[in-house]
Amino acid sequence: MFEGGAIAALRRIILRLVPIAGVLVAVSPARADGPGAPGNKTLVVLVSGDPFTEWSSAFMAGVREARTSYEGVDVYFEFLDHWRFPRHSIGEERRSLLRKKYAERKVDALIAESPPAAQLMMQHRVSIFGPVPCVVVPYFPDEGGDKEAVIGLLSATSLTDTVRLALRLHPKTTRVVVLGDQSDVTRLQSPHILEALEAQAPGVEVLIKTEFPMAELERDLAALKPNSLVFMMPIFRDATGESFVPENVSRRLAAVSAAPIYAFAETFLGTGVVGGDMLSPRETASRAVRIALSALGAQGKLAEEPHVEVSRVLLDWRALQKWHIGRIPKEAEVRFKPRSVFEDYLVEALLGIAAFAAETLLLLQLGRLLMQRNRLHRNLVTTNDELRDYAQRLLTVREDERRLMAHEIHDEVGQVVSAASVQIGQLLQRTDGDTADSMKRHVEVSVGLLDSISKSVRRMLAQLRPAILDERGLNAALEWLVLHSGGSKQVQLDCAADVATLHPLASTCIFRIVQESLTNIQRHAKAQHVTIELADEDGDLVLWVDDNGCGFDEVRGGTLGLTGMRQRAAALGGTCKIESRVGQGTSIEVRIPAKWRGKDGHP
Repeated sequence: MFEGGAIAALRRIILRLVPIAGVLVAVSPARADGPGAPGNKTLVVLVSGDPFTEWSSAFMAGVREARTSYEGVDVYFEFLDHWRFPRHSIGEERRSLLRKKYAERKVDALIAESPPAAQLMMQHRVSIFGPVPCVVVPYFPDEGGDKEAVIGLLSATSLTDTVRLALRLHPKTTRVVVLGDQSDVTRLQSPHILEALEAQAPGVEVLIKTEFPMAELERDLAALKPNSLVFMMPIFRDATGESFVPENVSRRLAAVSAAPIYAFAETFLGTGVVGGDMLSPRETASRAVRIALSALGAQGKLAEEPHVEVSRVLLDWRALQKWHIGRIPKEAEVRFKPRSVFEDYLVEALLGIAAFAAETLLLLQLGRLLMQRNRLHRNLVTTNDELRDYAQRLLTVREDERRLMAHEIHDEVGQVVSAASVQIGQLLQRTDGDTADSMKRHVEVSVGLLDSISKSVRRMLAQLRPAILDERGLNAALEWLVLHSGGSKQVQLDCAADVATLHPLASTCIFRIVQESLTNIQRHAKAQHVTIELADEDGDLVLWVDDNGCGFDEVRGGTLGLTGMRQRAAALGGTCKIESRVGQGTSIEVRIPAKWRGKDGHP
């Protein structure tokens, strides 16, 4: 009922086969490779149990793995199934069967997998196989037999080392229970365990249990007192004759035992035992094959020492937690330890770290770009301020130059032309006669030309810098501009804003924009009605110039004069919006900031 499943049921049926099955197994050896080739070496591996136990299965796997390193070697397995038969069952009849099987097949080397198989080889090797060298796994020196043919031994030091390890982990131990059965494995191993206990803990009570019904053993282990230890050897059969798989027995006993259990083979780890200095069946088989085949001169470069130890300290983390064992030896390998959250999510953690690093680098790069953008923005603002100041100074300089030029033209050219006109007029009055008539005509023409020059000069002076803007202010200048705009259009001026305190530079800007607007209307718009409004709005000075002319396409742009309007307004920190549609006229809105109120210089 402890096996569970169809495979476990099948295993129990096979384990309870009649002794004839053992004989059949002995008659038919199992091959580890394909059919033997002529001239190949023959290696026979004697296995004490059957191929269904975990130890035997792992041992066979180790033999096959090691075999792949060599060529020209045939491997045969012989399953003695010794643990299910009385010792006397391997008698002359069985030896005779083995003798017949290998009578016509030369055996070059032997491997004895466990103490029962080793005992058979040491005592009957020559009569069955002839004087064949063998490797013993493990070898107990107190056994009799022919030792001269032993070419390699794998030591059974895991017994004493496990006892030493257990007593070291449980220093307060007062009682030790040694479990086994009536097989040769228990008979050969128990003396070494007792010897180790006597040497390591002479005052500890030792109880050996080899004859028991399984149910009774479970009750006894469940009733163990504190500070007890259990050492478990393979149990194949109990006192009632019922057969078991040793690893399954370990699971049953570990589940009910009131004391920690230690074992000597790696196949028991994971069944509930704490662990021990354990033999590995795969490593044991691999070492044995290498020793045997190296001694035979088979292909392969591995040369092994004839006496090696193949055990290592293995512990079950779950059992350590169950029995509160905290002092773990440095040389121990702890298995079944649950991985930490970091180990379980290592890939995710690394991806997260990589993503975080990438995001950090991206943020740093964005921060650097933002700082660069802010720096460029500050530089652009500074540049714009400098350009605005430069434009203001340029406008001031240009207007000053125009004013100076107007004064020079007025003072020099205008006065000279006027003087010349007066002189010619006086000359005309003094002239008489026919010659005088001719001269009079020439003089009259000259006076007309000088008057025309004088008018042109006055018009140029007004365009360069109308004196009325400086003398009477923006309102009067705009009225003068409307009066002299010319054409058949009707121009309506509405100046509701207080421009008396407006800065001269701002007054000039408004005047020039209106002047340019009227010039464009006269040249291009063909408008019949123009409205000019000047008002205060939220402290700002706002100018509107609207006409009902032909308009223009804003996408294609306007004239250089329109661009000049925008630049003049921008130079003062203001805006100039121009909206126009073909056939729908044009509307201009100029807004000058309130800071240009006052005449005390640059705001």
